[in-house]
Amino acid sequence: MKQLTIALMALSLLCSCGNGKKEKAVDTTKNQTIEEPEKAPSQTVETNVPFNMETLPISMAELGDFPFLGFPDGLMAYGDPIEETDGTLYIPIKGTMTPFEGRIWKADITSLDGNGDDWSLPQFFKSYGERINGLGGTLVFDGEIDYEEYERYHDKATYMGEAGSIGYVGERILVYAIHRANGANVLVQMTGNTISGKLNVLQTAPSK
Repeated sequence: MKQLTIALMALSLLCSCGNGKKEKAVDTTKNQTIEEPEKAPSQTVETNVPFNMETLPISMAELGDFPFLGFPDGLMAYGDPIEETDGTLYIPIKGTMTPFEGRIWKADITSLDGNGDDWSLPQFFKSYGERINGLGGTLVFDGEIDYEEYERYHDKATYMGEAGSIGYVGERILVYAIHRANGANVLVQMTGNTISGKLNVLQTAPSK
């Protein structure tokens, strides 16, 4: 009888150990089956497509008198703007300074106090961006040029150093394009710093 009791106790202890191992195995399986959320697929922007004005929406807006944009509230030209009836202006297209010919207007822009105390670069970009968008314009470039690109082109841009000159290394340059049905397209580029900005407007000749 004593031997039977000992055998039953041993059997009970063995079953108890087996159940513990089984529960542990189930918990491990649960941990292994937890799935992480899927990551959204990365999106790549095609940058090797040549710029083509003809692919942009045609603006039917009334542009008014050249240079079309005027001065938003609180802004003015610093010094006299430079205007040419027929000239060449280098504009960054996909990071490459590209020459465009046409009627040109260039100016340094500052706040009305004249010393930049009330100047805001984000507001400068926003104000002119809204005006250009209102005329049917499209943002086609927002970036900088590197040192190699500056060295490549700047000797050809003989106007560099004049008021409103844009195209130096380290400048954040925004370029907008307004596509017109008659071919008299408009390109606007702007840049700035903590105290002032620069604005260039070029209008190409109408198609013949």
